[in-house]
Amino acid sequence: MEYPIISYTTKEQTRAEDEAAFLALSPSERLVSFLKLCEVMKRFQTTSEANSSNFVVEKKIKS
Repeated sequence: MEYPIISYTTKEQTRAEDEAAFLALSPSERLVSFLKLCEVMKRFQTTSEANSSNFVVEKKIKS
């Protein structure tokens, strides 16, 4: 039976590793990764401000 490897790192180390892995992707892979993250984030409840100047990307669902 194999056990998972457990590593103890700081938040800064983990972020640096994540950033390096993300930057190693091609531009199209980065876009796909971002869109997948957006899909996952939809599971979490958020609040939006009516007069927000944020850029919003919405996916229209065909009915």
